[in-house]
Amino acid sequence: MRNRLIITISDAKGTKSYTVSKLVKKILIWVLLAVVIIATLSLVVVPFLGQKLYELDNENKIYSQEIEEKNQNLELLDSKLQEIESQMSILLDPEQSPIERAKIAQLTAAHRSFTLRLIPSGSPLEEVFITSPYGYRVHPILKARQFHRGIDLRASSGTPVYSTADGIVTHVQNTPNSAFGRVLTIAHNYGFETVYAHLSKINVKLGDIIQKGDTIALTGNSGRSSGPHLHYEVRFATQRIDPHPFIRWNMNNYENIFEKQRSVPWESLINLIEVQNKLITQQ
Repeated sequence: MRNRLIITISDAKGTKSYTVSKLVKKILIWVLLAVVIIATLSLVVVPFLGQKLYELDNENKIYSQEIEEKNQNLELLDSKLQEIESQMSILLDPEQSPIERAKIAQLTAAHRSFTLRLIPSGSPLEEVFITSPYGYRVHPILKARQFHRGIDLRASSGTPVYSTADGIVTHVQNTPNSAFGRVLTIAHNYGFETVYAHLSKINVKLGDIIQKGDTIALTGNSGRSSGPHLHYEVRFATQRIDPHPFIRWNMNNYENIFEKQRSVPWESLINLIEVQNKLITQQ
């Protein structure tokens, strides 16, 4: 009887005894222990795993949303690049990724922006209204047919005048009674010059370094003039050329000036500027 266990159960009907071996006793104990362990795990581990699964599901939703947003951004970038390529008249390889095309477009845009800073571009006044174009005309004061070597832009006296490119002041004339009154000349890169005349005030002096967009003078009515305005000239290699294409020149119509102003050797000039821009950006 050493290896047996006697279990006695008493109730209203009497007492009954059962004999169970110790092996069965051990099995019952292990089964009971397993039940306790499983119950404990179900109360502790299962909620923990549920929370982790919930967090992982949320993270997966966030990552999916980020991927969707990145795809939408790439589609938007591709659309913008097509618009930029169209505006800038450039053709990039459509098989390249939008990011690669963006880098090339950015480089091309940088070259063009660099060129537009060095060569006169844009208007010297905020508002552009040409009252007398470049070329032959009847002089409003002398009443004789003469060649007008610049253009006249309408402006009330005291309107700010802006430099149309980086450069250096090479001539200042403060004699209001001369033919062009107060005159300012700025030398730019690659042989270009701009002239601003009939000014009421000059804000710079000979030898000043000027950046594109700097306020250099105020419009006026000095000299032989029928009313307040700005006389504006563009010169290349001392040759006077029509300023109108340069006033309209910007990133959106970058190529147009090469057709409209053929007196400038654009191909060699632009190639030189791009080479120099690359050398500057690599430093």
